Amino acid sequence: MKTVLISTDFSAGAAHAAEYGYHLAQQLKADVMLCNAVLIPSDIPQAGMMAWPVDNYNSYLDSSTNQLEILKDQLVISTEKSAFKPAISCITDAGSINDLVLDIINKNEVAFVVMGTHGSSGLSTFLIGNHSRSMIDYVTRPLLLVPPKVSMKPIRKIVFAADFKNAKDDLISFYALILLAKTLHAEIILAHIYPEKLNSPDDNEWVKQSLTNLAVSSHYTNISFKYLQNNKTDNGLKALCIEEDADVLAMIHQPHTFINSLLHGSHTQYMASHTDIPLLIFPG
Repeated sequence: MKTVLISTDFSAGAAHAAEYGYHLAQQLKADVMLCNAVLIPSDIPQAGMMAWPVDNYNSYLDSSTNQLEILKDQLVISTEKSAFKPAISCITDAGSINDLVLDIINKNEVAFVVMGTHGSSGLSTFLIGNHSRSMIDYVTRPLLLVPPKVSMKPIRKIVFAADFKNAKDDLISFYALILLAKTLHAEIILAHIYPEKLNSPDDNEWVKQSLTNLAVSSHYTNISFKYLQNNKTDNGLKALCIEEDADVLAMIHQPHTFINSLLHGSHTQYMASHTDIPLLIFPG
């Protein structure tokens, strides 16, 4: 059975994301794995530094394990009697969260990694931190980022933003998204936001035909497409998600694509502070 991996730092935002991820696992009938990475100073003395006592090292790991068990119990209690109850396991280890997540992915059949975002501005604090960017850069499974105020409701509408600069990768991620949508009985809205300078009849017809072919070849009928002109891609996606009352925004992350410029470029502050729905990032 597939597993939904939920990373937590025990903050309020992380607890909210864990609950959201648990509800998603219920819909997917998947198992859940909770993980926490404990950052502990090196126990090897260096010039001007004290060695970290072994007892303190173990106490931090024990505390993490206990908190994961408490979170596990809270998730189980929140389950309705008639709902599917995912099996929940807990993993804690010393080191970086990136290394721990990648190790778990390599040893288990992980479908998604779920993480919470922090701060009142939605994704802003998360996206502009080096730690968070490295997780997005190196995770090898779809990563679901959950804002702290998103409501606990079933996923019924997913906006998938594609620029068609890397058609092969777009297709791989698109078909992976279809598997998710079929299980959730969700609608997929294929979105392409283009600037005015590219608004030529040939461009319009090529993109529309590409989107139509994707919908037909997928054998999934609950797919529509939106082809919108906006000189700022982030503005266009924001407006589309609001207009469609989308539950999730899905993107592909790889070099030289919109999501990469969003994470590292000038789009970051604006989009980050205006994204109030979960962001599903597919690795390129």
